[in-house]
Amino acid sequence: MKETNKTVIMHGACDYFLYRFENFLKKVYPDSKILFYVDNDVNKQRKKTHTGYDVYSVDKIKEYPDALILIITDALGAVAKQYEELGIKNTAYSFPIFLHHGFDDGWNPAEASKIILENKDRIKNAYDNDEKTQAVIDMYIKTSLDYERFYTLDEFGNTLDMLGMYFANLDYTPKNEGFTFIDGGAYDGDTLRHIYARFGNKLKKYYAFEPDLNNLEKLRKTVKDLGLEDVVDVMPYALGEKEEEIKFKSTGTMASHVAEDGDIVTKIVGIDDLNLEIIGDVLVRMDIKGFELATLKGAKNLIQKHKPYLDIVVHEKPEDLFILPEYIREIYPNPKIRIGCAYHTEMYVEAK
Repeated sequence: MKETNKTVIMHGACDYFLYRFENFLKKVYPDSKILFYVDNDVNKQRKKTHTGYDVYSVDKIKEYPDALILIITDALGAVAKQYEELGIKNTAYSFPIFLHHGFDDGWNPAEASKIILENKDRIKNAYDNDEKTQAVIDMYIKTSLDYERFYTLDEFGNTLDMLGMYFANLDYTPKNEGFTFIDGGAYDGDTLRHIYARFGNKLKKYYAFEPDLNNLEKLRKTVKDLGLEDVVDVMPYALGEKEEEIKFKSTGTMASHVAEDGDIVTKIVGIDDLNLEIIGDVLVRMDIKGFELATLKGAKNLIQKHKPYLDIVVHEKPEDLFILPEYIREIYPNPKIRIGCAYHTEMYVEAK
């Protein structure tokens, strides 16, 4: 993004990203001026963001053909297609938020980039050599070399079509006996809704781990609304290697996490210690704010016995990009390990 004095239209009025992208824009391109936001959600249109900007429908962009667009949604593939259908030809940029998650309030981008570049060969060797996986790894390396700028949509290359998808590489097909799903970080049941809509009654057992008290209420409502009380076991715990108590910040959002200044005390449990009833195949999902390695260690017996399909978020710490797949190769019999960029950077593991 070389045009430092251009007017900018922001696409995506997501509260979670507003401050991040606005602050990053001011830091890197201080002379740029934000005109307004656009969003496809009609409930956000004709209102203001909490940063004070008006929000319109995407059609509004047509009135400003010379303005730059900064896309702050992760659904870049869908946005690119929408622009093509609407005839919008403005220059559009984004930042690979799925890569450097929380780049101004999560990990330190300079330190993360240093770790990624120092271990780029280790990262490449940790995964199977398929086209999509290597495209994501190449994007990590590219953005680590130059992380203080925005990228055109063309620069996202083969990763663009994956963005905005949920379980971008989940090509699992249930067998006749169905499957068991273990959800680490069940939130309000968003993954449960997706899995049930996709697989229906093939879902035989679902273990939903969620320590946030506010999210638990939403999760239980989702289970009831779907009529899955006999299928879903709501587990009010955090996942880890072994049982212990720890302080937890219960925010009622996706940002809930373990913290020294947490407002509640919650229990951490290891999957192997629970003797879960398993029906059919096993799928395990982990989005647990840096506790992925500990949870893998606490599920070693289950992994070796059932060889589950694993979907694990790997963007919380840059070291996770190589430490997690390396550990999986130690405990998982002959795994196929890939990486994809959906809503987050996710690692997919299955038996060959």
